[in-house]
Amino acid sequence: TRGGSRLFGRERLLRQSSLGDIGLRGDASCRDAVLQGRERDSAAQAQGGGNATLILDLDETSIYGNDGNDLPISLQWMGRPTEDIRQLYKLLVSPYLREVYDGFQQQAQGVSVVVYSRRPQMLTYKSSFRGTSFELRYHPDWHSNDQVYFPSSVHTVDDIMAQYTGPPLLPEEDTDIRSSLERLLAARSALVSELGLSCPPVITITGGIKDLEATSRDMGFTLGKAFLYDDNVDLAGHPNVITVLPVQSLPEERSRAVLEFMEERLPARLLDTELVDFLLESKPAERAIQVDQRGDVTWRLPTQQHKVKWVVPSLAAGAAKSARDGELELQPRQHFKQQAQHAGVGRGAPMGAGRLEAASMRAHVCPSLFSPVTPDIEDSMRMRGHGEEIVKDKGGSRDDMNAAAEALRLHLEAVAARSECLR
Repeated sequence: TRGGSRLFGRERLLRQSSLGDIGLRGDASCRDAVLQGRERDSAAQAQGGGNATLILDLDETSIYGNDGNDLPISLQWMGRPTEDIRQLYKLLVSPYLREVYDGFQQQAQGVSVVVYSRRPQMLTYKSSFRGTSFELRYHPDWHSNDQVYFPSSVHTVDDIMAQYTGPPLLPEEDTDIRSSLERLLAARSALVSELGLSCPPVITITGGIKDLEATSRDMGFTLGKAFLYDDNVDLAGHPNVITVLPVQSLPEERSRAVLEFMEERLPARLLDTELVDFLLESKPAERAIQVDQRGDVTWRLPTQQHKVKWVVPSLAAGAAKSARDGELELQPRQHFKQQAQHAGVGRGAPMGAGRLEAASMRAHVCPSLFSPVTPDIEDSMRMRGHGEEIVKDKGGSRDDMNAAAEALRLHLEAVAARSECLR
């Protein structure tokens, strides 16, 4: 959810939205994948194997863009059918994900997949329709440790809302929440298709910092063989987190397929004026459309400039060995800006110097797994100039600029420390 006028721009979406069933109907015998994994563990441990758990962040990790991704929102706004939204999300799945899943399968008796997403609005709903906030509650068994777990057995928005036990909702609020759930289940459905899963993953929603220890206790998986793939640098340093660069672009072929799909299902020239205004309020790098000097509107999606490959950890020896064997590479210079922004610069949070520094300091912890990327970092970096580049984009002050430069200096030291750890 974006702030400001974009929040009220939802009202048009709510009037236009045409919601329907989404997700996989599944078989009555299909049970939660994690529970199946727990049963396999006892038999497999005697053989030295065991079950592994692949935990996936959604926004800008498993799926291109964030939950406010303007492409599916545009389809909802213009009343396109649910099937179009599902098909779109299949094209937005991270192109690096299947290789990681295959790598887990090669090392484990079974692989359970869990979706773990931070979406505060799904727990504490900030209503623009009544100017207040309130807690969203569902079946009591789904809530634990300030998180909500949507089990594999829910396949549609109606399945979830049938278990809603929170305060009565205004019609607009109900439609808004259903729209968010529609996108969430469409993303899960896309992962099921991409990975060839027999059961939809459990979806874990948190409103705060992700807690792998609490989640592992709630769901019963072994934390020693569980890894979270996440683009949040605040989690860097946790031995069970593999930090990846935000998926803010797609390979050329995939990007072209998305643009062709959007133009086929919703030609950009047909977007109404309110929707165009809504889309243009996104940050420039995240805009889903572009408007030329003549006023013609076209869909836009950034094309990936560098090939990226995600780390596959060694499940037998733990995180430290996986990082060494993976020949961890340094982050390229152009991506420091992305990581700094993701740590809080300009994401609706205060200027992120403090959070940047904290994330950088935590990255000193060995081992810290970062997905290897193209090693084109420059031998020398003018830190002050790069700090200025970050802050200028966000309209920061000179003090902010100096703080960002210092945070980046600490980040570079952290990279050097990780390199030393892995020798």
